[in-house]
Amino acid sequence: MKKFIIGQSYKDRGPNYKRFDDDKFSSWLIDNSGKSIPPIGGIRFKQYVGLEMYSAVQPAQKIPPYIILISSFIDSNFDNPWSDIISKTPGKITYWGDANGRKNNHMSYVGNKALDNVNFLLKNSREIVPPILHFSKHEKGNLFFNGLCALEKIEKESFFSDFKNKKINNLKCFLKVFKNIDVDPNWLVARANSMDPSEADNEMAPPQWLDYIKYNKLPSLSKNARRKITKYGI
Repeated sequence: MKKFIIGQSYKDRGPNYKRFDDDKFSSWLIDNSGKSIPPIGGIRFKQYVGLEMYSAVQPAQKIPPYIILISSFIDSNFDNPWSDIISKTPGKITYWGDANGRKNNHMSYVGNKALDNVNFLLKNSREIVPPILHFSKHEKGNLFFNGLCALEKIEKESFFSDFKNKKINNLKCFLKVFKNIDVDPNWLVARANSMDPSEADNEMAPPQWLDYIKYNKLPSLSKNARRKITKYGI
């Protein structure tokens, strides 16, 4: 059965997922468009198949059905000058946006716009808030699932780039992980295929997600989930 389970790793074949039978990431997220989530970047999302929604805070960018955040802890040619934090007190994740100084405005980046949209929707239209899943990459080709997350708050913060020799503004997101929830990728696909994401949620979402959306009931982690994540805490 296809499930994203906290503390387990999943083979990610990237753009070659159709060529390999062992892919357990992109191939699980193919919707009725025949497409999956984009294979690169730390903030990944795609569009609804037949639905377009926008918010007042980012009127030029469509609201996605879900967002996947990936923190990479391996060396690459695309290293960022900041570090995400998976807390040693599990259940908390600090995630930086995608501003890297190539553009003057930190809100010109599509990843930051997507996260800003979530922050706005939580206060104004909770029924269409996209779920956020967080993975970490400790070795090439494998993604470690840290859980379904709630966005607690988002802040503007600066970091110093040695490469550009200047301070760069970015978004800093504070996430809280839901209690030991297995996420069915079919729920995410159903959201992408839907004309009403709340219907997909009522049929397939974890009950804790529905409580969060309806009552703003923030998640917590079980002891078992804390043990699984602690070994990768930094």
